[in-house]
Amino acid sequence: MDWSTIATIGSVVSIPASIGVYLAWALTYGPAFTSKKMIVPTLMLLCFLTILALTTVGIIKTVYGPPSLTETRTELRLQFNSGHILPFALEEPNIWRWYALYNATIGIAPDGKETLLSKTWNVFITFDKPVPVKQIRVDAGGAALPTYEVKDFSTRSAVLAFSGDLAGVVVDVQIVN
Repeated sequence: MDWSTIATIGSVVSIPASIGVYLAWALTYGPAFTSKKMIVPTLMLLCFLTILALTTVGIIKTVYGPPSLTETRTELRLQFNSGHILPFALEEPNIWRWYALYNATIGIAPDGKETLLSKTWNVFITFDKPVPVKQIRVDAGGAALPTYEVKDFSTRSAVLAFSGDLAGVVVDVQIVN
């Protein structure tokens, strides 16, 4: 049972429990209290205070604790076009934001002519809800992918680097949880 459930149960139970304690106390014993008659109300009050303490701890853990990980389908499908135009997102469930950065390395030959040495794409992904990441799968539906590497990933984000051209390729990045 997680802390948010305990907080909910505690808050639902604590109000009727407190009313029950005071009503039982007043109806059973009236204004005259003796030490023997105080045992039942004291036990009821201890139960109420325990529920109240669990509710307080549950609320604090829920508000200030780490975000709960959800096994939500998380995927980013990008259609890369020719040149260095930003790709188009075809599908992006549980993706809050993404960005693809294109880099071209240009060399100058001894005769002064410019030569394209390499093209790279870096894809930065931020998830909408945190997910327990076990693996990141990159697929192009049978098309050839250039060399790529998952540079970093966490429950909230992922960074991928592609060394080569992605023109005309649909890249599917799936988060396996």
